[in-house]
Amino acid sequence: MRRFIHPAVLMISFWLLIFLTYFLAPVILTPAPTMGGVMFLTAHILLFVLGSLFYTHLLPGKSNSPHHSTVDSSISRRLQWRINTVLLIGMLGGLVSIYSKFAELTEFSLASIYSLRLLRAQSLLGVEEVHSSLASAGAFLCYPAGFVGLVSGILYYENMSRITKLLMIGFVFTILGVAILAGGRSPILVLLLFTGIAFYTRKYLGKSFLPKSLSIRYGIAVLFVAFVAYSSILWTVRSQKTGLDTAAFMSHAARVWGVEPTEGLIEISKSLNKPELPQAVVSSVFYFIQNLSMIERLLDSMHDIKFLYGGYHIDILAAALRAAPGGDDFLKPGYQILLNANIYGFFVGAWGALFIDLGYFSFLAALIWGVVAGRSWRNFYRNPNLLTALSYVFWSYSIFISFVSPPFGFSNSFAIYLWFVLFLIWSKIRLPINYGQSINRPDMSNQCVA
Repeated sequence: MRRFIHPAVLMISFWLLIFLTYFLAPVILTPAPTMGGVMFLTAHILLFVLGSLFYTHLLPGKSNSPHHSTVDSSISRRLQWRINTVLLIGMLGGLVSIYSKFAELTEFSLASIYSLRLLRAQSLLGVEEVHSSLASAGAFLCYPAGFVGLVSGILYYENMSRITKLLMIGFVFTILGVAILAGGRSPILVLLLFTGIAFYTRKYLGKSFLPKSLSIRYGIAVLFVAFVAYSSILWTVRSQKTGLDTAAFMSHAARVWGVEPTEGLIEISKSLNKPELPQAVVSSVFYFIQNLSMIERLLDSMHDIKFLYGGYHIDILAAALRAAPGGDDFLKPGYQILLNANIYGFFVGAWGALFIDLGYFSFLAALIWGVVAGRSWRNFYRNPNLLTALSYVFWSYSIFISFVSPPFGFSNSFAIYLWFVLFLIWSKIRLPINYGQSINRPDMSNQCVA
């Protein structure tokens, strides 16, 4: 059986890709990465790698030989009920979220949605309590449940009922609606990442990369094209809303973002008679590599940083602090320092966000993150089944979002993680069966739930 990609290899490869994009892309970052910034990133990455390798290869554990797995049909029916439940919770949460956001709009248009998004962003920056209904808050916590059902359904797609498959499709469309009404792309990117990782993980469960379903194959293609098209439309709407033409936008990007096109890109745009090309390239590339420049700004202000202990990158915790008495007094000075350093509102990456929240304990957090990711890999490699696969999928996802934030900081990822954990615990307590084997009642005492 082919060896599954290890978290250490994935993390190193991913960040090498980030640096490669920076060196090859026709953009100029200001401030540019320095040796100090590179060493800061490298130290965190190496600690992650050390933690993952330690748990995988050095920590003793029960030796299980890896094997292909199959799903017993009688178990599958009960499993589908649980998958259907989390998919339904996710869909209902998403629909309530869509309705709540729609009710706040004066008109249904991307421009109106963007205006509301800016208004809420200003409220968050001012550490003002964002008033939401109980239903809206519940929806925010519930729609992530659907990601667990979607990943589970993809992993064992051939064994899923028609109802489960319809719920999976319904959840995908629900997330598209959530993203559009939120005026952003993050929920769609999360959807694409979980979907892609789940397809990859199927190979280790003895299945094909893609199920033999034309609807799945066409659906993936349509989803990807829709994401690219929506991203392009979104940038156009935002530019129009701010009243900036291409030249003004590029001036704003250079002055505020700290990014500008190279002379070569400008010359290419002139030769192609595409004056908007530099804006499209700069916006797209900056999305993925801005963390390299933000780390430099962070290091320049590191002695002024007020540690926020999760209040910076964990949405739920930040919301709880804003609502708590005295919470605004705790958050506002820290946010103001980040604003003055031109960091707030940009992606500082996993390592920068951990430092803002934990200070030098960010290095310990990187080590622990690696240990947990290595644990998920070892459990899945030694005993591949649904529970261990779900854990592996989430921690692989956490690596792919590290250009933005730590595992719990991107697009409600903390709530997503909680639903993964709840589903794993529920499966163990209520149905102590190894879903990945045809044996009815194997020992699952060594399975992970995180």
